[in-house]
Amino acid sequence: MSTILERLCARRLEDVQAASTRLPLAELQQAVASLGPVRSLTAEIRGRRASGRRAVISEIKRASPSKGLINADVDVVQQATTYADAGAAGISILTEPHEFLGTDDDLIAARTVVPDTPILRKDFTVDPYQIWEARYIGADVILLITSVLGNRLGEMLDISAKVGVEVLVETHDADELK
Repeated sequence: MSTILERLCARRLEDVQAASTRLPLAELQQAVASLGPVRSLTAEIRGRRASGRRAVISEIKRASPSKGLINADVDVVQQATTYADAGAAGISILTEPHEFLGTDDDLIAARTVVPDTPILRKDFTVDPYQIWEARYIGADVILLITSVLGNRLGEMLDISAKVGVEVLVETHDADELK
Protein backbone atom coordinates (compact mmCIF):
# COMPACT_ATOMS: atom_id res chain seq x y z
CA MET A 1 0.00 0.00 0.00
CA SER A 2 1.25 3.48 -0.83
CA THR A 3 2.03 6.00 1.88
CA ILE A 4 -0.94 8.20 0.90
CA LEU A 5 -3.27 5.21 0.93
CA GLU A 6 -1.92 4.05 4.28
CA ARG A 7 -2.47 7.52 5.73
CA LEU A 8 -5.99 7.74 4.34
CA CYS A 9 -6.92 4.33 5.70
CA ALA A 10 -5.46 5.03 9.15
CA ARG A 11 -7.43 8.26 9.38
CA ARG A 12 -10.62 6.56 8.24
CA LEU A 13 -10.15 3.94 10.95
CA GLU A 14 -9.87 6.77 13.50
CA ASP A 15 -13.05 8.27 12.04
CA VAL A 16 -14.84 4.92 12.42
CA GLN A 17 -13.83 4.70 16.06
CA ALA A 18 -15.23 8.19 16.70
CA ALA A 19 -18.44 7.51 14.74
CA SER A 20 -19.08 4.23 16.56
CA THR A 21 -18.86 6.11 19.85
CA ARG A 22 -21.55 8.55 18.70
CA LEU A 23 -23.73 5.84 17.11
CA PRO A 24 -22.91 2.31 18.29
CA LEU A 25 -22.97 -0.49 15.71
CA ALA A 26 -26.01 -2.19 17.27
CA GLU A 27 -28.06 1.02 16.95
CA LEU A 28 -26.81 1.55 13.42
CA GLN A 29 -27.81 -2.00 12.45
CA GLN A 30 -31.25 -1.51 13.98
CA ALA A 31 -31.75 1.70 11.99
CA VAL A 32 -30.65 0.03 8.75
CA ALA A 33 -33.05 -2.88 9.32
CA SER A 34 -36.01 -0.52 8.86
CA LEU A 35 -34.81 0.85 5.49
CA GLY A 36 -36.31 -0.18 2.19
CA PRO A 37 -34.33 -1.84 -0.60
CA VAL A 38 -31.44 -0.14 -2.35
CA ARG A 39 -31.66 1.19 -5.87
CA SER A 40 -29.70 -1.28 -7.98
CA LEU A 41 -26.90 0.28 -10.00
CA THR A 42 -26.28 -3.12 -11.56
CA ALA A 43 -29.87 -3.37 -12.81
CA GLU A 44 -29.77 0.23 -14.02
CA ILE A 45 -26.60 -0.40 -16.05
CA ARG A 46 -27.90 -3.69 -17.46
CA GLY A 47 -31.21 -2.11 -18.42
CA ARG A 48 -29.53 0.72 -20.22
CA ARG A 49 -27.13 -1.57 -22.06
CA ALA A 50 -29.96 -3.89 -23.07
CA SER A 51 -31.78 -0.94 -24.64
CA GLY A 52 -28.63 0.31 -26.41
CA ARG A 53 -28.12 3.30 -24.12
CA ARG A 54 -24.93 4.35 -22.36
CA ALA A 55 -24.66 3.96 -18.62
CA VAL A 56 -22.61 6.75 -17.09
CA ILE A 57 -21.72 7.04 -13.41
CA SER A 58 -21.13 10.71 -12.64
CA GLU A 59 -18.93 11.77 -9.74
CA ILE A 60 -19.03 14.53 -7.15
CA LYS A 61 -15.55 15.21 -5.81
CA ARG A 62 -14.14 18.33 -4.18
CA ALA A 63 -10.45 17.44 -4.07
CA SER A 64 -7.88 14.65 -4.25
CA PRO A 65 -4.38 14.17 -2.86
CA SER A 66 -2.90 14.12 -6.36
CA LYS A 67 -4.89 16.98 -7.96
CA GLY A 68 -5.54 19.20 -4.94
CA LEU A 69 -8.71 21.27 -5.07
CA ILE A 70 -10.96 20.30 -7.95
CA ASN A 71 -14.30 21.85 -7.04
CA ALA A 72 -14.15 22.90 -3.39
CA ASP A 73 -17.37 24.89 -3.50
CA VAL A 74 -19.49 22.36 -5.34
CA ASP A 75 -23.20 22.60 -4.62
CA VAL A 76 -23.92 18.90 -4.11
CA VAL A 77 -27.69 19.30 -4.42
CA GLN A 78 -27.37 21.20 -7.70
CA GLN A 79 -24.71 18.85 -9.08
CA ALA A 80 -26.63 15.68 -8.19
CA THR A 81 -29.79 17.13 -9.75
CA THR A 82 -27.88 18.11 -12.89
CA TYR A 83 -26.38 14.63 -13.22
CA ALA A 84 -29.72 12.89 -12.70
CA ASP A 85 -31.50 15.23 -15.13
CA ALA A 86 -28.76 14.55 -17.70
CA GLY A 87 -29.44 10.83 -17.41
CA ALA A 88 -26.66 9.52 -15.17
CA ALA A 89 -27.17 5.84 -14.37
CA GLY A 90 -25.68 6.49 -10.95
CA ILE A 91 -23.88 9.11 -8.93
CA SER A 92 -20.58 8.52 -7.13
CA ILE A 93 -20.03 10.74 -4.12
CA LEU A 94 -16.66 11.04 -2.37
CA THR A 95 -17.28 11.07 1.38
CA GLU A 96 -13.68 10.91 2.61
CA PRO A 97 -13.24 14.16 4.57
CA HIS A 98 -9.50 14.64 5.01
CA GLU A 99 -7.97 14.52 1.53
CA PHE A 100 -11.05 14.52 -0.71
CA LEU A 101 -13.00 17.02 1.45
CA GLY A 102 -16.22 15.01 1.16
CA THR A 103 -18.78 14.43 3.87
CA ASP A 104 -21.56 12.04 4.68
CA ASP A 105 -23.83 15.08 4.54
CA ASP A 106 -23.01 15.37 0.83
CA LEU A 107 -24.44 11.92 0.23
CA ILE A 108 -27.45 12.58 2.45
CA ALA A 109 -28.19 15.82 0.58
CA ALA A 110 -27.88 14.14 -2.80
CA ARG A 111 -30.14 11.30 -1.72
CA THR A 112 -32.90 13.78 -0.89
CA VAL A 113 -32.92 15.33 -4.37
CA VAL A 114 -32.31 12.20 -6.46
CA PRO A 115 -34.33 9.57 -4.59
CA ASP A 116 -34.49 7.15 -7.52
CA THR A 117 -30.88 7.36 -8.72
CA PRO A 118 -28.41 4.79 -7.38
CA ILE A 119 -25.69 6.43 -5.29
CA LEU A 120 -22.20 5.03 -4.77
CA ARG A 121 -20.43 5.99 -1.56
CA LYS A 122 -16.85 6.34 -2.72
CA ASP A 123 -14.60 6.15 0.33
CA PHE A 124 -11.85 4.12 1.90
CA THR A 125 -13.78 1.32 3.55
CA VAL A 126 -11.56 -0.20 6.23
CA ASP A 127 -14.10 -1.46 8.74
CA PRO A 128 -17.47 -3.26 8.57
CA TYR A 129 -19.04 -0.34 10.45
CA GLN A 130 -18.64 1.78 7.32
CA ILE A 131 -20.77 -0.63 5.30
CA TRP A 132 -23.65 -0.26 7.73
CA GLU A 133 -23.02 3.49 7.89
CA ALA A 134 -23.09 3.81 4.10
CA ARG A 135 -26.50 2.17 3.92
CA TYR A 136 -27.75 4.30 6.81
CA ILE A 137 -26.85 7.57 5.07
CA GLY A 138 -28.50 6.51 1.81
CA ALA A 139 -25.86 4.74 -0.28
CA ASP A 140 -26.92 1.93 -2.57
CA VAL A 141 -23.41 0.91 -3.58
CA ILE A 142 -20.05 1.01 -1.82
CA LEU A 143 -16.47 0.88 -3.02
CA LEU A 144 -14.17 -1.84 -1.72
CA ILE A 145 -10.51 -1.54 -2.68
CA THR A 146 -8.62 -4.82 -2.94
CA SER A 147 -5.24 -3.30 -2.09
CA VAL A 148 -6.74 -1.85 1.10
CA LEU A 149 -8.59 -4.95 2.26
CA GLY A 150 -6.39 -7.80 1.03
CA ASN A 151 -7.65 -11.10 2.42
CA ARG A 152 -10.48 -9.26 4.27
CA LEU A 153 -12.23 -8.57 0.95
CA GLY A 154 -14.34 -11.75 1.18
CA GLU A 155 -15.53 -10.83 4.69
CA MET A 156 -16.44 -7.33 3.55
CA LEU A 157 -18.35 -8.69 0.54
CA ASP A 158 -20.30 -11.01 2.86
CA ILE A 159 -21.18 -8.12 5.18
CA SER A 160 -22.21 -5.98 2.21
CA ALA A 161 -24.61 -8.70 1.09
CA LYS A 162 -26.04 -8.90 4.61
CA VAL A 163 -26.47 -5.11 4.74
CA GLY A 164 -28.03 -5.14 1.27
CA VAL A 165 -25.67 -2.79 -0.57
CA GLU A 166 -24.12 -3.49 -3.92
CA VAL A 167 -20.34 -3.42 -4.22
CA LEU A 168 -17.93 -2.00 -6.74
CA VAL A 169 -14.57 -3.71 -6.22
CA GLU A 170 -11.46 -1.81 -7.31
CA THR A 171 -8.41 -3.79 -8.36
CA HIS A 172 -5.12 -2.55 -9.78
CA ASP A 173 -3.61 -5.64 -11.38
CA ALA A 174 -4.18 -9.29 -12.30
CA ASP A 175 -2.97 -10.55 -8.91
CA GLU A 176 -5.54 -8.43 -7.06
CA LEU A 177 -8.23 -9.63 -9.44
CA LYS A 178 -7.52 -13.23 -8.44
